[in-house]
Amino acid sequence: MGEVVAFVELMGNYNSLRETVDLLKEQEHCAAVLAVTGPYDYLVEVRCQSIWQLTKVLDRLTNFPWVTRSRSSVVKEVVKEPSDFTFIEPSDADQKQMLKSHLIATVSINVRTGMTKPLASRLKKVPQVARAYVVTGEHDLLASIDCGSMLDFAEFLDTVHEYEYVKSTNTAFMVRAGRMLQPSDTS
Repeated sequence: MGEVVAFVELMGNYNSLRETVDLLKEQEHCAAVLAVTGPYDYLVEVRCQSIWQLTKVLDRLTNFPWVTRSRSSVVKEVVKEPSDFTFIEPSDADQKQMLKSHLIATVSINVRTGMTKPLASRLKKVPQVARAYVVTGEHDLLASIDCGSMLDFAEFLDTVHEYEYVKSTNTAFMVRAGRMLQPSDTS
């Protein structure tokens, strides 16, 4: 059986953004942890070897006393992902530099019934899309976007909304990373 990947969004009452990100990144199977804008405060990428493990991790994450709401999406299909990558823990200085030169966001996309595959094949070709997945749950696709500016991001959204079968999008911008995916250097 292959790896089971899920994205967990958490909302809650917390004292410190940094302390909460640090707490979440120390949890077993939590591959990436981002503090984000939007209706949820954190986006956690969970990578496990089985659904049973995933269930245990979800129980642990959603039972923190500060969590008031959660939403999970399990990856059904990888649309676009670097073939070789690692998860890094950027320093505060690296994060400040990254946020000055990059706009990193996760976009949840809803499409008309039966139109997930056509959009997935198109997302593979969009340069701003670093990663994309077909997922279960409230949304149909999840795309990780890496742009140089808000203008680049607006161009991405314009491209997505040009497809008549896209019903809606929801964006969460990264404001802090505890751990994040980075493609491995292939040079």
